[in-house]
Amino acid sequence: MKKNNSFTIRKLTLLIPGIVVAILTLQSCQEDETTELTRDEEIAITENATFSEDVSDEDIEIANSAEIEAGIQEPASRESSSEKCYATTWDAATRILTIDFGEGCVGPYGRQRRGKIIVSYGEEGNYYVADRTITFDNYFVNGNQITGELYVEKAVINEEGFYENNYTVNYTILFNGGTTFTLNGSRKREWIAGVLDDNFANNVFRITGSLTGISTRGISWSHQIVEPIIADFNCRSEGNFLYTQGIKEISYSNSRRKRTRTVDYGDGICDRSYTIAINNDLITITAE
Repeated sequence: MKKNNSFTIRKLTLLIPGIVVAILTLQSCQEDETTELTRDEEIAITENATFSEDVSDEDIEIANSAEIEAGIQEPASRESSSEKCYATTWDAATRILTIDFGEGCVGPYGRQRRGKIIVSYGEEGNYYVADRTITFDNYFVNGNQITGELYVEKAVINEEGFYENNYTVNYTILFNGGTTFTLNGSRKREWIAGVLDDNFANNVFRITGSLTGISTRGISWSHQIVEPIIADFNCRSEGNFLYTQGIKEISYSNSRRKRTRTVDYGDGICDRSYTIAINNDLITITAE
């Protein structure tokens, strides 16, 4: 029987545009998966998230130290050993502490800071027995602007006998290159060493919790601490990295793909490095 070639050709003509669209769509999806999340971007997200966490924990500790120096904390004889390069103002009526770095100076933890940290206290007591909201007024760290707030709940004594409190992070960093990086979530920190010691440089905290955010390229990311992070201010005061121990899993995704990597902060030794595992590679990162 003779085949109807014209009918076959017509069917192919109708199918070809759909095939072309499908191929182009597949190529676009493949390009999205391979170009949106490069290795450099994965490393950059980890570095920016760690820098943001580090600075936010420093800001809380600066607020604690400044409270002592402003004379609103008991026992009044306790003093901070951090290098002071700011002025403190305590308004008892409004229960607001202002920490003013002025036009800029290199002070706590060796970073260049300028602008103001504003600490607003709840009605119950001071320091660890009061809720605090930390905000920022034209505040810069190493040339990067910090906005947002940190909400630190009053401390309680846990079953191990340590002071602990939860704190909420709502942080945006505008990098001096014009890009932004956000950090949001809640964490718990336990004060495991340095309590009522002579200075804040001896403080050590154990941190757990999770955070989310948006990277400088608009990529969503999140992390979960799977082994508690140790924040050792002895190390930070000596010019080393704040986090000396702990593991977190960091995930980032576009609309079609999610990747999870492991970040390891070490085994308790003061240094300036940590590692991120990407596939079979272990990459060492030097902290800022």
